Parts: sequence; structure tokens; C-alpha cells
Amino acid sequence: MIQLDENLVKEEIKEQVQLILKDTNELWLWDVETLVRKMCMSNAFVEEEFLRDPRMKRIELKKSRKRWYQVDEAKRVIQEIMNEW
Repeated sequence: MIQLDENLVKEEIKEQVQLILKDTNELWLWDVETLVRKMCMSNAFVEEEFLRDPRMKRIELKKSRKRWYQVDEAKRVIQEIMNEW
């Protein structure tokens, strides 16, 4: 006969669900609107201070007029820019 600790099983299930949700919510790309929202800054400020910077231009992915930035690269470049302030 096997006895299970019900609380332990519930906790393990919660942890597994959190891992699954974290993986599915992780973005690979940010568009300008998402970037502005994540940074809690105005669109004009983000454009002027970050998106016009040559380092951000280098990592920009563009199709038609839509622009995207790989999340990890964008974070790194934004941190570099902010470190110069």
C-alpha cells in the first residue's frame, strides 16, 4: 500500500503549472508598444532615448513599418544605454 502526502502532491502540481505558465508567457520579441509598456515610459521618450540609438538600430527586426527587438538583446542594449546616463 502506498501513502501519499496530499499537501506535497498539491505543491508539486502548483510548481509544475507555474513552470509551464512561465515558459508559455515568455516573449521572444518585443514590438515598440510592448517595449514602451514594459519600460513604463512614454512612446516619445523611448523613441528618442533608446530606439534611435545605433545599438538598438542594429538589433531591430523590421517588416513593412512594424519593428521588433529580440528580448534578451534589447534588455542588454537598454541596460548599456541607461548605464551611460
